[in-house]
Amino acid sequence: RAHAILSGQTADVTFHAADKTFASSGGKSGKLPDGVDFAMLDINLMDFSQSDVARVRFFPNGTCDEMTVVFHSAADWRKITLEFSTSLATVSDVNK
Repeated sequence: RAHAILSGQTADVTFHAADKTFASSGGKSGKLPDGVDFAMLDINLMDFSQSDVARVRFFPNGTCDEMTVVFHSAADWRKITLEFSTSLATVSDVNK
Protein backbone atom coordinates (compact mmCIF):
# COMPACT_ATOMS: atom_id res chain seq x y z
CA ARG A 1 0.00 0.00 0.00
CA ALA A 2 2.70 2.46 1.00
CA HIS A 3 4.77 1.63 -2.08
CA ALA A 4 1.80 2.34 -4.37
CA ILE A 5 0.94 5.62 -2.67
CA LEU A 6 4.52 6.92 -2.43
CA SER A 7 5.52 5.89 -5.96
CA GLY A 8 2.25 6.89 -7.59
CA GLN A 9 2.17 3.49 -9.34
CA THR A 10 0.17 0.32 -8.82
CA ALA A 11 1.99 -2.20 -6.62
CA ASP A 12 1.13 -5.83 -6.09
CA VAL A 13 1.63 -8.94 -4.01
CA THR A 14 1.73 -12.20 -5.94
CA PHE A 15 0.88 -15.54 -4.34
CA HIS A 16 1.90 -18.97 -5.65
CA ALA A 17 -0.32 -21.25 -3.58
CA ALA A 18 1.11 -24.52 -4.93
CA ASP A 19 4.64 -23.81 -3.69
CA LYS A 20 3.42 -21.65 -0.76
CA THR A 21 5.39 -18.55 -1.78
CA PHE A 22 4.59 -14.86 -2.15
CA ALA A 23 6.40 -11.77 -3.45
CA SER A 24 5.74 -8.03 -3.64
CA SER A 25 6.53 -5.71 -6.51
CA GLY A 26 8.69 -3.88 -3.94
CA GLY A 27 11.12 -6.82 -3.99
CA LYS A 28 10.22 -8.61 -0.77
CA SER A 29 9.35 -12.31 -0.91
CA GLY A 30 8.79 -15.25 1.37
CA LYS A 31 7.55 -18.77 1.83
CA LEU A 32 5.05 -20.17 4.30
CA PRO A 33 6.69 -22.19 7.07
CA ASP A 34 6.61 -25.99 6.89
CA GLY A 35 3.26 -27.27 8.09
CA VAL A 36 1.39 -24.06 7.18
CA ASP A 37 -0.91 -24.14 4.14
CA PHE A 38 -3.32 -21.90 2.30
CA ALA A 39 -6.89 -22.95 3.13
CA MET A 40 -8.47 -20.07 1.20
CA LEU A 41 -7.18 -17.46 -1.23
CA ASP A 42 -9.97 -15.23 -2.55
CA ILE A 43 -9.33 -12.05 -4.52
CA ASN A 44 -12.25 -9.88 -5.62
CA LEU A 45 -14.61 -12.68 -4.56
CA MET A 46 -12.92 -15.23 -6.85
CA ASP A 47 -11.22 -18.40 -5.58
CA PHE A 48 -7.51 -18.53 -6.46
CA SER A 49 -6.53 -21.32 -4.07
CA GLN A 50 -5.90 -23.74 -6.97
CA SER A 51 -4.40 -21.15 -9.35
CA ASP A 52 -0.74 -21.03 -10.33
CA VAL A 53 -0.63 -17.27 -9.68
CA ALA A 54 -2.85 -14.91 -7.68
CA ARG A 55 -2.19 -11.17 -7.64
CA VAL A 56 -3.51 -8.51 -5.27
CA ARG A 57 -3.10 -4.95 -6.56
CA PHE A 58 -2.61 -1.84 -4.45
CA PHE A 59 -3.44 1.47 -6.12
CA PRO A 60 -1.89 4.96 -5.68
CA ASN A 61 -5.17 6.32 -4.27
CA GLY A 62 -4.88 3.97 -1.25
CA THR A 63 -7.39 1.36 -2.39
CA CYS A 64 -6.71 -2.28 -3.29
CA ASP A 65 -8.30 -5.45 -4.57
CA GLU A 66 -10.48 -7.16 -1.98
CA MET A 67 -8.69 -10.18 -0.51
CA THR A 68 -9.30 -12.90 2.05
CA VAL A 69 -6.57 -15.43 2.85
CA VAL A 70 -6.94 -18.23 5.38
CA PHE A 71 -3.88 -20.13 6.60
CA HIS A 72 -3.91 -23.27 8.69
CA SER A 73 -1.49 -25.41 10.61
CA ALA A 74 -3.01 -28.43 12.34
CA ALA A 75 -5.76 -26.94 14.53
CA ASP A 76 -4.58 -23.31 14.18
CA TRP A 77 -6.48 -21.28 11.57
CA ARG A 78 -5.85 -17.56 10.83
CA LYS A 79 -7.49 -15.17 8.39
CA ILE A 80 -6.14 -11.99 6.78
CA THR A 81 -8.65 -9.69 5.13
CA LEU A 82 -7.86 -6.59 3.06
CA GLU A 83 -10.55 -3.91 3.08
CA PHE A 84 -10.64 -2.61 -0.51
CA SER A 85 -11.43 1.05 0.18
CA THR A 86 -8.56 1.58 2.66
CA SER A 87 -6.19 -1.35 1.94
CA LEU A 88 -6.00 -1.98 5.67
CA ALA A 89 -5.42 -5.57 6.77
CA THR A 90 -7.32 -7.31 9.54
CA VAL A 91 -5.93 -10.50 11.09
CA SER A 92 -8.23 -12.78 13.02
CA ASP A 93 -8.57 -16.33 14.30
CA VAL A 94 -10.92 -18.66 12.46
CA ASN A 95 -13.10 -20.85 14.64
CA LYS A 96 -13.45 -24.29 13.10
